[in-house]
Amino acid sequence: MRYLCILALFMFASASASAKCERDKYGAFADVQCASEAAKLADLELNAVYKRMLDSVDAHSRQRLVDAQRKWLAFFLAHIQFIEKLDGRGADGQLTALNANEKYKRARADDLRQWIRQN
Repeated sequence: MRYLCILALFMFASASASAKCERDKYGAFADVQCASEAAKLADLELNAVYKRMLDSVDAHSRQRLVDAQRKWLAFFLAHIQFIEKLDGRGADGQLTALNANEKYKRARADDLRQWIRQN
């Protein structure tokens, strides 16, 4: 519950601080600052959901979840590096990587949420 309150506070602060941030027709931000804020919020959300998931399973499942999350993180980092190699590390590459960062972390949080609901 504490993690959800923290997440809600950050989401409220971000929404009021970045009212100018808008997504394009593909759901991505065109502004690096907006994409960076969204990626940070997605990271907070994923961490909160992951901790809830850890708390909701037994010790054996917890270890399997930790292993799975480490493998997911390795995939995630490799994918972001791949994007940076394709688009470069300039503004365009950074923007693409930040938007992907948010997308993949929100998707992972959604996946974990589904498991929490089932337990």
